[in-house]
Amino acid sequence: DKLINYVPEYSNTYRGEVTIRHLLTYTAGGPQLSLLQDKTPDEVLLSAYSHELAHRPGNMFQYANAPALLLGLMVERVGRNTLDTLAQEYFFGPLKMDSTTFFPARGNSAIYRTIVPTEIEIQEEVRGIVHDESARVFAKAGKSVGHAGLFSTAPDILNFMEMLLYEGEWKGNRYFSPKIIREMSTNQIPELGESTGLGWELDQPFMGKYADAHTFGKTGFTGTSCVCDIEKGVA
Repeated sequence: DKLINYVPEYSNTYRGEVTIRHLLTYTAGGPQLSLLQDKTPDEVLLSAYSHELAHRPGNMFQYANAPALLLGLMVERVGRNTLDTLAQEYFFGPLKMDSTTFFPARGNSAIYRTIVPTEIEIQEEVRGIVHDESARVFAKAGKSVGHAGLFSTAPDILNFMEMLLYEGEWKGNRYFSPKIIREMSTNQIPELGESTGLGWELDQPFMGKYADAHTFGKTGFTGTSCVCDIEKGVA
């Protein structure tokens, strides 16, 4: 589907060409959101909507935060709720990911007490709030976004990984179709001479020497990372 079907505010020259698949494969580009840390949430969104792309969608792979921000907005429009609420309803609750949250300081203070500080920034400890500068703009306003800000633990993430290893099923409940799982672990952009799965990084150096063309995962810039290899049956 086209992004503008769900986010009609998207307004650059290629607005009618950008698809959900372009966003999931990071072939749509966008502004460098980290430069917008002094903006308001509305100003950050306006930049993401109006930024003129340097290349036609699908013509170049460029890992950036803007596509994931837009994906999060699209999910909220489809689900008619906030991203953190939808994540809790569809994944974290059913998958028993009880220590996974966008807002660890809310409600369950026991989670907050286990979080390691990220850094000292202007004599203030950054702890329990997203490190990514643009995502923090939204977090301070009480809003979750698609590109950063999720807190989790190894046991919780392993529940999610186990579900992926079993082709989208976990303890009798289905979360993804086997077809979508295969797309996650298959290179979507071989014609560009790059490698990325659907929504996941694919066959990257951080995955270690045993990774192959179908090994997928994600680095957490300041925290939890994960790697999954369905063919080897390990995550």
